[in-house]
Amino acid sequence: MRRARRALRRRHDPLGLAQALRVLGLGAMPDRTPDLAQLALPVTLVVGAEDAKFRALARAMAARVPHAREVVVPGAGHDVLLAAPERIAALLRAPLAP
Repeated sequence: MRRARRALRRRHDPLGLAQALRVLGLGAMPDRTPDLAQLALPVTLVVGAEDAKFRALARAMAARVPHAREVVVPGAGHDVLLAAPERIAALLRAPLAP
C-alpha cells in the first residue's frame, strides 16, 4: 500500500501541488488558537508517535480544548491513516467521550 501511495504521489502535478500548498497548507490557514477554549464538544486529536511536530501541536491544542484527548498511534508517522487504518476505524467506532 505504501508503494502504491508513493507511486501516486510521484505522478502529482508539481504546479498543482504548489497551488495546493499555497491554498491548503498550514501557513495559509487562519489561526483559530484563540477559539479552541470555546469548544464544548469532545475532541480527539490523533497523531503518529513518529511525528514529533504534530505531536507537539496536538499536545498544545489539547491543553486549550476543554474536552480534548490526544491519541498517539505507535509506529505511525505523519500519515496515520495510511500507517494504521484499523486504529482510525476503531477510534471512529468508539463512543465519543471527553
